[in-house]
Amino acid sequence: MKSIYLTLLGLLFVAGQVMASPKDEKPVPFTGGVVYSLPETGIRVTVEVEQVKFIHGPYYQYADKYLGIPNAPSTDRESWKITNVSLILTESPILQKSILHRDRLLRL
Repeated sequence: MKSIYLTLLGLLFVAGQVMASPKDEKPVPFTGGVVYSLPETGIRVTVEVEQVKFIHGPYYQYADKYLGIPNAPSTDRESWKITNVSLILTESPILQKSILHRDRLLRL
């Protein structure tokens, strides 16, 4: 019975240690200087396409005789055509790669 109490007491002690959280670090106040961030270039691609679907009907074999449409397709088909492509370059800073330079002149 004593071993059960000791085990429960040990578990409570370990759980209390796990639940304790470290102190939050306060951010250092900005006291002057230049912040430089490495750039990240992104490319936005926009593609416009045109889709044409042809679905043959049940009477495609009579298209030439009754409608005057020669060589009517006997199977369904689908075609795609690219009508427009545009590329847009975007730049944004990588905030995780920022550098604080405290000198008065920043030499790049």
